[in-house]
Amino acid sequence: TIGDHSFYGCSFLESILFPSTVISIGRHVFNYSSLREVVLNEGIQTIRGEAFHNCLSLESITFPSTVISIGQLAFYDCRSLREVVLNEGIQAIGDDESIL
Repeated sequence: TIGDHSFYGCSFLESILFPSTVISIGRHVFNYSSLREVVLNEGIQTIRGEAFHNCLSLESITFPSTVISIGQLAFYDCRSLREVVLNEGIQAIGDDESIL
């Protein structure tokens, strides 16, 4: 698990590679970072609320087949986000209560 606020405010963080052992991304983890593209590896199951809040440079994100829940406001104010690739396994979007 990548814990809440782990990379909060890392304004020079442009890319990150997730190992397959990460199953959860916490709340507010990448807020105010400079991530441009996110490709989540197989294994990640949950993305908590506001995980990528205000990532103004984020243009695309791809979810693997293992993601089942995307929390409320996970991509709030990602103004450059143009491409989102979802999968058929997603069971909940915007409802953090379902993934507690």
